[in-house]
Amino acid sequence: RRVENVSSDMVGALHANRGFTRLKLSKWVEAEEDCSSALVSNHGNVKAMYRRAMARLELGKLEEALHDVEEVIRETSGKNIIPEAAELRKRINEQFDIKQRGTSHCSS
Repeated sequence: RRVENVSSDMVGALHANRGFTRLKLSKWVEAEEDCSSALVSNHGNVKAMYRRAMARLELGKLEEALHDVEEVIRETSGKNIIPEAAELRKRINEQFDIKQRGTSHCSS
């Protein structure tokens, strides 16, 4: 349901916060959807982008997760707003490595 007289920034913040709640509940698909909605309202919402990256990692959407977290790191460079972003990038890259090792064993 659409609420009138609410700024798009506020709508974005609400979606980002609900996305965070859904992350905590391990509702990855819903978290990704909420964070994507938050980014429609405010493309510069780095918290929503970080949270979407977390959800995408859990969903196995590694390329999309890496894209999101790289954008967060670019946007926050020198500001240290989300220091966990570097750790998330490391986790995503580890999953890529695991996936590649599994693929190379299958092709042998």
